[in-house]
Amino acid sequence: MKMTYDFIPMGSMTSAEVGKIYIDVGNHFGPGQIDHHHATAPSTCSARLALDHPDYIHSQIRPALSEIQIITHLYPDLDAISGVYFARLHLQDIPLSASFSLWADYVCQVDRGETVLDPAQPITPYSLFILCLQRASQSEADPKTTSISMLAEGLAFIETVIAELEEGNDLKSPDFFKECNHLQAEIDAVKADWQHYLKDMKRAEQFECRLPDSTGQGFKTVPALWIEQPTSSLFKAWARGDAKRAGQAPGFVFLGIQVNPQRAILSVMPDSGVTLKGLGEALEQGETRKRQQIGKIRTGKNRTGYDSPDPWYDGRSPLHAYTIVDAPYEGSVLTSTEIRQVFEKWIKTGQ
Repeated sequence: MKMTYDFIPMGSMTSAEVGKIYIDVGNHFGPGQIDHHHATAPSTCSARLALDHPDYIHSQIRPALSEIQIITHLYPDLDAISGVYFARLHLQDIPLSASFSLWADYVCQVDRGETVLDPAQPITPYSLFILCLQRASQSEADPKTTSISMLAEGLAFIETVIAELEEGNDLKSPDFFKECNHLQAEIDAVKADWQHYLKDMKRAEQFECRLPDSTGQGFKTVPALWIEQPTSSLFKAWARGDAKRAGQAPGFVFLGIQVNPQRAILSVMPDSGVTLKGLGEALEQGETRKRQQIGKIRTGKNRTGYDSPDPWYDGRSPLHAYTIVDAPYEGSVLTSTEIRQVFEKWIKTGQ
């Protein structure tokens, strides 16, 4: 059976269709739809769901069907590409091994936010994957063409990882990629990225941040960073592991990263004892007010559980557990200053 691919905006709402399989997008979990970004999803990543539910892949096939389309979000990430990889395995009836499960577990850890990088041992599957995707996304092509390139690079990278796992190599070993000479450019790029991080830190704002305790019992003060458009591709991971500058291990707990003028990502380290629950809602309220003021109203069917078709993602997935807040897919109309103001008000008043 021929497999083809398509890409739709992150956060899109979908319905099950014969001949189509949605991975890490669609806001549903069931036959033909494997996405964890909603409150009723299992507490795991889309890649693990795709691996563990071949029935939801095969359910979309019919005897007369000559083509199956796998659909994920534009500019696919580690979870999306790994989910596509596992869907392909099921469609090709490839026997599963323990290596696939090891990779799914690793992907879930990364998607949950466990991305701590040690500058002394920075070569990890996560760091190399990010640099591989960065290379694939640097073309001037349209979003879908770029996404196809990213998917191809990501699938090839996963094949390399699985081959090393099949040889008995340990994912956590600093020598895991020792024999992977074709990845030398990415290995060099990861090492060079540390210098970009150090330069970014010279202009990043470092402060102590008082955030709600995840148990609902008071507040907790944690080391925090806020930065505008870092040049380091791995800024988040370096900061999570920067115990020296954070003053505690493993590193900075809260990160406010203005990725570009239209997108900000605010996050806390998993299992840090603090939560961002309520912040996404506060930013969404600010977004709605400003859009009404400037006459730039969002249209379309509301995303399930939200009052907008393209809201701020508030981290409600059980896997994310309110540890991350991300801007609307089409970009926010709030300036970085306004986002910071909403954040400051939220930590003071909870509104």
